[in-house]
Amino acid sequence: MSSASAVTSATSGRLPLDRSHFRVPHFGVESLLTNPDLPLPDDPAALQQLVRELLAERSRPRRARVPRDPHERDESGSRPGHGRQSLPEHLPRERVEYDLAEADKPCPCCGGPRVCIGEQVSEQLDYRPASFFVVQHARKAYACRSCDGPSERRFTTAGPAVLGPIPKGLPGPGLLAHLLTCKYADHLPLHRQVGIVARSGVRLSRSTLCDWMASAATLLGPLVALMRARLLLSRVIHSDDTSVPFLERGRDKAREGHLWVYIGDRDHPYLVFDFTDHYRRDGPEQFLKGYTGYLQADALAQYEGLFRAGGVVHVACNAHARRRFVEAQASAPAEAEEALKYIRKLYKVERDLVGLFASDDDAGRQQHRSAQTATVRDEFHTWLVEQQAGALPKSPLGEAVGYALSNWAALMRYTEQGYLAIDNNLAERALRQVVVGRANWQFCGSAEGGRTAAALYSVVSPASH
Repeated sequence: MSSASAVTSATSGRLPLDRSHFRVPHFGVESLLTNPDLPLPDDPAALQQLVRELLAERSRPRRARVPRDPHERDESGSRPGHGRQSLPEHLPRERVEYDLAEADKPCPCCGGPRVCIGEQVSEQLDYRPASFFVVQHARKAYACRSCDGPSERRFTTAGPAVLGPIPKGLPGPGLLAHLLTCKYADHLPLHRQVGIVARSGVRLSRSTLCDWMASAATLLGPLVALMRARLLLSRVIHSDDTSVPFLERGRDKAREGHLWVYIGDRDHPYLVFDFTDHYRRDGPEQFLKGYTGYLQADALAQYEGLFRAGGVVHVACNAHARRRFVEAQASAPAEAEEALKYIRKLYKVERDLVGLFASDDDAGRQQHRSAQTATVRDEFHTWLVEQQAGALPKSPLGEAVGYALSNWAALMRYTEQGYLAIDNNLAERALRQVVVGRANWQFCGSAEGGRTAAALYSVVSPASH
């Protein structure tokens, strides 16, 4: 045995570690042991202590990196962590305690009692399946036996005459809200909900659920009407539409209806859907009757009557114009890329507004937006005019250039007010839930079913700006 080993055995078993001949790396014990160029101590005890210190160093929390440039983003703060996230505090906690049996509490070495010095608490997320229950409404009936007066005065029954959201209906308010949320927020068709309910031993038919949806739409009709009335007070309204097939009695083929969405401004953050069994101008004109202000929408012929009357001002969607140039990249890559560069500069100004001005600072946003985009708008318009002279009108590039020039005033009108948006993506995102749900339920059973869907979508869809 060497002298160093003898000293180690005679003392506490640890040898003071001399680090003068090697350097401890920061990449962990695995890399240290597998790096052939790194010198290691020869003594086993020293090597064991080095491993222990490396493990301790590896488990120590690291200090967050400080960016050298104030504009440099700290990726550790901007990216979500890959570890387990803490569970929300509002969830109820059910505590399960584990303790030693009385026979295991004495110390196995000396027999003395072991004292509890703490506890290790770990949390697990669990789920308790929802359950159906029956509410029995017992209405006491009273009668007078002392006189022979009119029966309508001698007899009375306690409680309201109508119980539940649907007169003489089976569902309670909680069940009805759950079913319409599952369909219009979670895109679960009614025939699937019939199977889910059947697992609890409750037998319902799809036609019954359809009747409940229609009754719920009728019940919520005044609320939807109030939302529409307040939405029409907005300074700007976002609107878009998507097709929805519906069945009609006597026809073998489904007809094409349309769901229109209308979203108010930040002072009137209401989202209202409307259904039309056609694709004519009188759909938007009827819904927006009496409205004056900006309408952020696509360049559809269905809106032209509103703009021609003069009370509604069109703000076009630059995202639609950009999309046309993206489609033109296949046939004219250089020209399409040049157009996209101009559009990217316009959107860059919009991103800068977020950090420079508050969302309600309309004056500041308008002044900055107008000043920063003036040069880009002039150059872009000049370039479009030059391209129109040489591009084929029916080519993808020619159609993109023609769309931008024919709607140029409406496309650039967003610079007039700070509360306007550069595109109509807000309305397109609102319609996404209809598109996802349509892939599941595929069509409406009738035109009345389309109007029911519009009312219930209006209630379950939040308007998020």
